[in-house]
Amino acid sequence: MEAAGAVSILAFITVMLVGMIAVFGAQASLVSAAREAARVAALQSGRAAAEQVVRRVAGQAESRVSSDGEWVTVELRKLVRLPALPGVMRLSARATAYEETPW
Repeated sequence: MEAAGAVSILAFITVMLVGMIAVFGAQASLVSAAREAARVAALQSGRAAAEQVVRRVAGQAESRVSSDGEWVTVELRKLVRLPALPGVMRLSARATAYEETPW
């Protein structure tokens, strides 16, 4: 009986670790996408190019690109389903880059 309890606890811990790793990976991907999209938008490539970067790096993430004249800000949001667990997590990332003007 004690072995069954230990096995179920180890299985639960394993599932939780897999879920945490998936969430951390998705968050890292979202942060990378926000940074790269901000760089692309800051180089005068436009919002469409920034949106393409977001789709390529982060997949289906909700994005918003804004500019105040000097700084470009990219904000991303994404819902991530947890593997083997019910529910979703709401992740977000934000990156800002100085807008560069061509010489």
